[in-house]
This record gives sequence, C-alpha cells and structure tokens, in this order.
Amino acid sequence: MTFTTLNERLAALPPKTYHPLAALTAAGQIDEAFLELLLDAAELSGDTQRLIGFAAGHLHMAKAGVPVEDVIRMAKRQQRRINLAWSPSRWKDEHNKLSRAETLARLSANNETYDLSAYEAHLPEAARRTLIRSSKRLGFEGLRQRHCIASYHERIMRGGCAIASVIIEGQRWTVQLERTGIADTPLAITQIKTRLNGIAPPDVRRKIHALMDIKQHPEAITSAPAAGKLYLDNLRRVLPHLEGAGIESVTVTFSGSGDSGAIDWAWFSPEQPEEFSQTQVSQLRTTSFFEDGQWAKAVVPETMSLRDALENIADDYLAEADVNWYDGDGGYGELVIDVAARSVSLDINVNFTESTNEFCQTKNIDTGNIED
Repeated sequence: MTFTTLNERLAALPPKTYHPLAALTAAGQIDEAFLELLLDAAELSGDTQRLIGFAAGHLHMAKAGVPVEDVIRMAKRQQRRINLAWSPSRWKDEHNKLSRAETLARLSANNETYDLSAYEAHLPEAARRTLIRSSKRLGFEGLRQRHCIASYHERIMRGGCAIASVIIEGQRWTVQLERTGIADTPLAITQIKTRLNGIAPPDVRRKIHALMDIKQHPEAITSAPAAGKLYLDNLRRVLPHLEGAGIESVTVTFSGSGDSGAIDWAWFSPEQPEEFSQTQVSQLRTTSFFEDGQWAKAVVPETMSLRDALENIADDYLAEADVNWYDGDGGYGELVIDVAARSVSLDINVNFTESTNEFCQTKNIDTGNIED
C-alpha cells in the first residue's frame, strides 16, 4: 500500500516510533519539514527502529555541518538507499558521490532558465549580477565548487530559493538566498559555502551580506542568552502596563500530571475585563535560525498579548526552577507578581501521595536578587 499524505506516512510507522514523533509534532517541537525528512529517511533506509535515535543524531550532525539533509534529499531523487547508522564521515562521503551525480545530470539535461524576479526586486545591481540564472550555470557551479548545489535545481524552479556565485578576495563563494515573507527584511542568506562545502568565516559573511544589502544577525547573538535573565527583562516590560491600569498583583497558576503540564490562567487584582488581557506588549523571545551552514540563536522583540506574555514569563521561570511538576502524580503552583513591590514569586508543589512544597522563591524584578 502506498501512503501519500504526511499523516498517513506517519501513522504507518510502528507504534513505538509513531507515538513519540506524533507527540513531538503536536507539541511544535519538530515541524512538518523535519518530520517529512525523517519519514524520507525511514523509507530510504527501510529502518524504523533507529528513527528516533537518528532524529537526535541528525540534529547533532547538522550542528557540526554534516550535510545529512542534502544526502537524504538527493538519495530520494536518485532512488538510492541510505543507512541511518552511518558515521558523520560516511554521510560526507555519500554527499560527495551524490553531489557529483547531481552535477553531471544537470549538465547533461536541457538548459533551463530561472525566474528570479522575486529576488531581483530586493537586491542592488551588483548583487543581481551574481545570480545564477540557468540550470547549466548551476551545474558548472557545483562542478567547480565540488558541492551539491546542482541538486537545488527544482527548488529554484519553484521559487523556493535563489543561488548566487560571489568572488571575495579571489575566492568563490556559493550563496543561497531565501524569501522571508517579512516586509522589512524580505530576503535572508541561509547558506554560504566555498569549495568542498567550506564554511565562510565572519569577515567573508559580513562582506557578502553587505554586497547583497541584507541585514546580518549580529555576531554577539549567536549564543543563547544567559539563563534566568530573559523573563526578568520581560517582566520589566510588562510592569508599566500593570502600573498604568492600577493593577496591584497578578497570579498565574499552573498544574500538570501524567507527563503533561500547562499554564492554567492569569488573574489580575483588582479584576479586569477580558480586553485588558489582550493588551499588546513588547517582549523578548529567543529564536533559532539557520545561517551560513550552522544553527544560531538570537534574542528578538516580539509583540504579543499581555496574557501570552505572562504565560511565557511563567514558563521561563519554571524552566529555571527545574522542578518536575508534570510527571507521575504531577503538581501545581503559582507565580505572583507584586506590582508595588516590583517582585515576582514562584511557588511549586509536587504531588507524591500527598503534596510537598519543592520550590518557593521571590525575586526583585529590577535587580534579579532573591528576597527573603
């Protein structure tokens, strides 16, 4: 039987593989694109037993620059088998073999011209001249650079990306551009590679971003923000809204059990109409992005409702407390913001036959110091 939709393909997996992947997808911890990649890997290898372990291994290898995703994509197109137990060096060897096959196939096929107008509209003249506009030219780029760029032909034809070939200080760099859907920053550079998949150093990345007139994520934000800091920053952003409305305190409750937990509600004192909880506030959130062949993290501002902001603040503080209040018999608790005192308290109770208090702490929102 042939399964066509993503859900049908997922449901065809053995229960021990299906249930974890379905739960991760439902929770938003993996997206449909990554799920499809895993399903392709399972079908190309005929191995569903290793799939969960492979998912974790793939993320580690991708972070180290091992081109696992490219191998799976090319193997699917070329109808080649893969092995989920391959070492990083074997994945790289397979990438080289499949890349050469893709390049030769692209050079022997009819030359096709790419419609890059959606990209050209946002690039300066000098950058437009670097764009690869035909399939033959794409094949030659892959042959010269000895990487898998020729396999991107179909994606370019669909408008999913554009490829540029840029010379910086005598060295050629292959640059992948994608549309973001964001008005202020319509294009992003998602990969910069040189010969044999070499990754661009920071000074080369800066020069290429400048040539393309595309904003670059600052170098300083490529590591995660210090733990325990972000929710306090966000509390400082929320306090003026609470003070302006005459709010004395806010209580955010949470509860969980059986490997599942959630924020229940946010209560204002004095009580406020529902519209107040929908007040739009600016918050800082950590986002992950893939740039120049590696994953990085950035702290970016995001506008959201006051209720969502309070729930996120509670989630972040709970993560710092590191108390398991959701497994087994579960637990419950509350986060309380004292507006006048400019303090936040977190109280967590865990159920064992009877409840025990596992965490109780009050912090000054401005200084982050723990109060008695």
